[in-house]
Amino acid sequence: MKKKLSYYLLFAAAAYLVIRASTFGWNLWSPRFSPGPREDGAPERLRVHVEKLAGELGERHFFGARLPKLKEAERYITAEFKK
Repeated sequence: MKKKLSYYLLFAAAAYLVIRASTFGWNLWSPRFSPGPREDGAPERLRVHVEKLAGELGERHFFGARLPKLKEAERYITAEFKK
């Protein structure tokens, strides 16, 4: 019984290490990636878009009186992609 349990534990440890070493982001051999502050203004642009879509337009869906807000969100997103 002890021998069988030790094989199970050994197999579980080996499986854990293989999964950890092969899964994206769980690499054992390379240091962890730590991004620094962004200099391209992406966080500010994202904040502006979130404030527009979530703050000004608010809730939007297909039913009821919210359909015009959905259309306005569509126009905003389309215009931003065309820039």
